[in-house]
Amino acid sequence: ILTDGETRYGQRAVGTITPALTAHRDPALQPLAHDPARARALLAEAGWTDSDGDGIVDRDGTALRFTLLTNASNPRRAQAQLIVVDQLRDVGVDARAESVAGGPLFNRMLEGDFEAVLYGWGAGLFVDPSDMWRTGGGYNITGYNDPETDALIDTGLAQRDPAAQAETWRQLQARIYDAQPYCFLYWRDDLVAIDGRFQDVGTDIVSSLTDLH
Repeated sequence: ILTDGETRYGQRAVGTITPALTAHRDPALQPLAHDPARARALLAEAGWTDSDGDGIVDRDGTALRFTLLTNASNPRRAQAQLIVVDQLRDVGVDARAESVAGGPLFNRMLEGDFEAVLYGWGAGLFVDPSDMWRTGGGYNITGYNDPETDALIDTGLAQRDPAAQAETWRQLQARIYDAQPYCFLYWRDDLVAIDGRFQDVGTDIVSSLTDLH
């Protein structure tokens, strides 16, 4: 979340369905807490400990080290990348920041040519998670493969009752968030400045300006 005192310019994410579709989001699905101590404990349980005292955890002689890519010419994402790298280093993981031009980075993502990547996706007002979360989906860059998720996608797309469909999408979000194929970060708010000369001007989910006269 980006904050300026008590003013919030975003919210933590728990999935890839936009929070603007409130009926599709389960309010009980809360973001995981930022808990470095718990992260260190989980790494240790998996056998990753700092055996040589260099500050980086290792297992069987191999340090936990990887490159975190993001796209160049995106200052907001570059800042987030550095925060993530710093927080990973705090728990003994050596993530190294690297920037790549947008087009080549996207191609590498689709080809699976990366160790870790920080990226952003847009979200439509019609929910169709097929490309991103179905097994073999075109933008399923993590290789997430879960038959139950595939079944929920089929069910949700076939449903015509809005309430039933929303419940299916809530189940889908909870299942994916539990699996954590992504470390979901945040939804950012778009800020719109409107000069005081204009009256009765607003914003909505479809347009940054409405009723502009």
